[in-house]
Amino acid sequence: MNYLEKFILIGHWCIDDKFKSNKSLKDEGLRGINFKIDNQYNQWKDIVYIFKSNEEIFYIGETTSGIYNRFSSYRYGFDKLEDTDNRVKREITKKLINGEQISIHIWQPVTEFVIADEKIQIPISKPIEEFLINKLSESNNLINNKGNQFKLSRELTPFEKRMSFEGGTFTPPDGKSTMTRAEALKELGYEPDSEE
Repeated sequence: MNYLEKFILIGHWCIDDKFKSNKSLKDEGLRGINFKIDNQYNQWKDIVYIFKSNEEIFYIGETTSGIYNRFSSYRYGFDKLEDTDNRVKREITKKLINGEQISIHIWQPVTEFVIADEKIQIPISKPIEEFLINKLSESNNLINNKGNQFKLSRELTPFEKRMSFEGGTFTPPDGKSTMTRAEALKELGYEPDSEE
């Protein structure tokens, strides 16, 4: 099964020393990096993206704020040393210095929902990102930090299948209660497997 058939190539990463790293990374001596993408995609939101090197995927991400903004944060890094932006910046820089080419691919997944006989399109980039990370992490050397890996110990009920994940909490369809993602996963029978 080709999970990546809907992704399109929009650009690549390159060494560019005019973009200095965040102060939290100054002791690492990282070179500057930059992304070169087709300008028509700069403001695209609600997308899943992958970074590939030597035809191997090494990172899968998602953004609701726009490609240009999200990729800029990888270009500089972040104040918190162990942040995702810094981990991705380090890996991109290392690969580029080793002479590898890094391509950028995106997909803007949506689903249709009908309300009062009117169709609306709903972005589904976050669940697609999580699905792809889970599906592809075993066959690729992904640098995604997935925290606890969970295995489902039973089938989900119809109610549980309808639960939505938004902003760090699960909200059941009744909208009356919320719980953290960890609480919801425990409630649903997920068992912690390992930590990265």
